[in-house]
Amino acid sequence: MSRAFVNEDHSVEDLPDGPVSDHPPDVTVNIVSKPSVGQNAEKEPVAIDDAIAEVPASQPHPVRETQRLYRLTAGRFVAIVAADTEAEARSFAASHDALGGDWSNPEFAACEFEDTREAHVFGDVSFMAKSAPLPAGKKRRLSQRTG
Repeated sequence: MSRAFVNEDHSVEDLPDGPVSDHPPDVTVNIVSKPSVGQNAEKEPVAIDDAIAEVPASQPHPVRETQRLYRLTAGRFVAIVAADTEAEARSFAASHDALGGDWSNPEFAACEFEDTREAHVFGDVSFMAKSAPLPAGKKRRLSQRTG
């Protein structure tokens, strides 16, 4: 029998040495006992998770895949979205944009798509910003510099 802390305020005592939960046999749950604050007064606080669920690496998670990539362009900002339809691509871009761009509006962003040979995870969104051109009159030639 052992003692395990569920969280800072509650503890479960006298746990059996066998399995302690109804998790499926392929998921392992480790319960780590934590010292009390009084026992750990001399040492620095230790951050330990109360319960750590380990999922075996041999069982990949199934994900939806697509071979179509949408490129949404709004000014110098571009969103690359793996989706099956333009409406889905616009919806994903709008929900993932930290700057709050109106990607679902066709007047805000132009759309084009490409079918690829590679499979992409459905719903993946990547944003990038193209570099802006230099303002007129700011271009210098190397021969014009004085040293």
